Amino acid sequence: MTADAWTADCRVVDAVTTPGAPVRTRATFVVEDGRPGAVPA
Repeated sequence: MTADAWTADCRVVDAVTTPGAPVRTRATFVVEDGRPGAVPA
């Protein structure tokens, strides 16, 4: 997060019941200062 924008990653796992399962970034979004709503980065 900066004064100009907020970036958020949507992180997912394939199997939540499996210890050590890999975590992936499914999507990244950004919210820019003065602009409503999140948009894909």
